[in-house]
Amino acid sequence: MLLLVVLAAVGFSTLFAAPPSGSISGVIIDAATGVVLPGTKLILPNGTSTTTNIAGIFTFPALNPGNYQLQISAAGYLSQSRAVERRKDDDVMLSIALEPIIVAGAEPIKEPAPEETKGKVAAAKNGVVKLNIEFDDYILYFDDKIVGKNIKKISRIKPGKHNLTIEKDQYEEYRTEVSVKARRTTEIAITLADLKPKTTPQQRARNHFALGKDALDDGLYQRAIEHFDTALTEVAEFADALQYRGWAFRKLGNMSQATADLVKAAKLFTLANRYLEAIPCVDVLIQMHPKDGNYYVQRGDIRTALGEAGSAIDDYRAAVKIDKGSLIFRLSLAEGYYRMAKYKEAAKSFEKARKMTNNSQDIYVRLILAYMYAGKDNDMIKRYRELAEFAPPDELERLARDPEWQEVLQLVGPNK
Repeated sequence: MLLLVVLAAVGFSTLFAAPPSGSISGVIIDAATGVVLPGTKLILPNGTSTTTNIAGIFTFPALNPGNYQLQISAAGYLSQSRAVERRKDDDVMLSIALEPIIVAGAEPIKEPAPEETKGKVAAAKNGVVKLNIEFDDYILYFDDKIVGKNIKKISRIKPGKHNLTIEKDQYEEYRTEVSVKARRTTEIAITLADLKPKTTPQQRARNHFALGKDALDDGLYQRAIEHFDTALTEVAEFADALQYRGWAFRKLGNMSQATADLVKAAKLFTLANRYLEAIPCVDVLIQMHPKDGNYYVQRGDIRTALGEAGSAIDDYRAAVKIDKGSLIFRLSLAEGYYRMAKYKEAAKSFEKARKMTNNSQDIYVRLILAYMYAGKDNDMIKRYRELAEFAPPDELERLARDPEWQEVLQLVGPNK
């Protein structure tokens, strides 16, 4: 009863209310330059973290009163730990300066010995680099070690030659050498025009390809090959570069490398349906290897894809003439005739192919269809009976579901 009276008197909400909360906010700057530091990370003891915005500002909202230990870190700067007390009803505002990491080649400042005069310091022999950079949002490296973002001045540098590097989004890395003298300030001016815009591998490949073509036109074959090599380093399957490099190798008498490049280029062009560009590659291969029927078949297939059936037949015939014992060449010619609806010629070629192998089901099927369309019913039935003797029953059942083969079955008739 006494407890209920107390609760009624002070109110439930007042008795159990959470302690008033507030925030810890601030700005992070570079101790050497005063420049704000976006992207700085801050962590509370409970693991809550945040980063500074583009203006270098951070905020931890809704914090209870108490003592907090902030952990602060940024690329190129010494990490820092800061104890912060947030009192009741107070918001805390901070200004925190981070020290840049000492760059390579810098000599640390030493405390003077007691016997040294007051004006002497160990760093007196070091130099300074002052940067006059007309753009922002860059990262500075000194002797390949990060210094920080948007840095304008580097102090305590050992005299001698040093490397200075600047990284900026969408630009190539900028590098220059700096000579630092003791007790002197070296000024360096860098404009955006000094930086080269970044390019894609495709753009770089195209640039070297163009240079290679110019060199090839001028008869500078080795230089052309070097440019094509660089283009292919950027884009490995660059068909145009392979084609032109093949031509350059041929000019230098390196037939094996020329053949390899032109074969690969023709394949890539064909896969990309760039048939008109594949043809010149195979033309050169035929000139280089006139007794190799494979290149005639390859050109015939490309011409078939272009709808040039007559020219394709000429190529297939040339391949068969080179090697009459090649089953592939013979079948290529037979299929060429079949696509042109020259079924009698197709049947003759399929018959010759049939005799070159034992019981090839695929050849029998094409031969039977060629006889059917040629109107040679007796020949069709004869080959059908032979097929039925060795073809597996499940394959015959599969064929029976094909509309084209159903025409064959109607002509053969159930009794046969």
